Amino acid sequence: MTFSIRNAGVARRASVTGSCMGGPARRPPAEPVIVGRDAERVLLSAFLDAGTRAWRVHAAGSAGDGTSHGSGDGSGDHHGVPQGGGTEAVAAILTGPAGIGKTALWEWTLARASSLGYLVLAARAGIAEAQLPWVGLTDLLRTVAAPVLAGLPPPQRRALQVVMLQSDPGAAVDERAVGTALWSVLSAQAQSGPVLIALDDLPYMDAASAGALRFALRRMGPQSHVRLVATARGDGSRWAPLDGLPGDQVLSVGVGPVSVGALFELLAARLALRLARPVLLRVHVTSGGNPLYALELARALDRLEIAARPGVPLPVPTSLDELVAERVRSVPSDVLEIAAGTAASWRFTDAGLDPGALHRAVLAGLVVVDE
Repeated sequence: MTFSIRNAGVARRASVTGSCMGGPARRPPAEPVIVGRDAERVLLSAFLDAGTRAWRVHAAGSAGDGTSHGSGDGSGDHHGVPQGGGTEAVAAILTGPAGIGKTALWEWTLARASSLGYLVLAARAGIAEAQLPWVGLTDLLRTVAAPVLAGLPPPQRRALQVVMLQSDPGAAVDERAVGTALWSVLSAQAQSGPVLIALDDLPYMDAASAGALRFALRRMGPQSHVRLVATARGDGSRWAPLDGLPGDQVLSVGVGPVSVGALFELLAARLALRLARPVLLRVHVTSGGNPLYALELARALDRLEIAARPGVPLPVPTSLDELVAERVRSVPSDVLEIAAGTAASWRFTDAGLDPGALHRAVLAGLVVVDE
């Protein structure tokens, strides 16, 4: 099994028990949900639906006239998310501060894309791997069908084998060959259905992979049936590889604070806490509606058994970094090792781990187990 760091915007089933703060007794957490993000999900659904509609129109046309399609010169009516002049968006980027719930929406988008028939090629970037060349590209191509890779022209196939560490490098890597190979792979996969490239923490993608992806995306075109969804901290800057696309082909989805009502649902689902309204309002104001910050505030109040007093600041650390640091200091060292390993690798497994420590890490809310 593999596991990952808990994400602030997704409610997951857990077995948490104990007293509540200023409200009724706790209830069992709900099934995984995202709360307070209806507008963002409408935009992302329209973005994905446009891709599937375009694919069906093109597939029907190809079946009727016997033509094939390749890397961006297909025909048919496309009804994408309009971004100025009616141009179809081929990339969507979720922006916002840390802890606001971008990754939760990203994961929701991937699940919806899979249900719509997309082939999802995903990679999670991280600051610890940002200087390692070709890590992102290798992660993206892990789920590509072997016959597609085997069918590449020899120079392209050899280039990918080298950067994916499947062959000894005989010479310096030809970046043009790698970019062309990626373009060929995406075009081939798009012949059997729409493709979604999914990148979490885009600014931390290694430069080599970002360059190859930029090379491929610039040659795909809006009719290629290849789309991209990514997350990034910030509010609208252009990051590689999106800097190779016209601005009207990039849909920017700003992820902002959650409402008081959504926060109530989130705390009830994630922590099995139902806060009284005065306490809930204090948590919402202090956190600024940031889901991760609010979760950590509520955890601190619960862990320390603190009752909020009217007119008195919450007696807990006032910054997200301090709240997280305090909670991390409160857990055993074996649990910290699991959290550190999970943070360093998005495919961290339980091989060689103490089952008891893993169980404690899950109960502490630091990791989520993915069977």
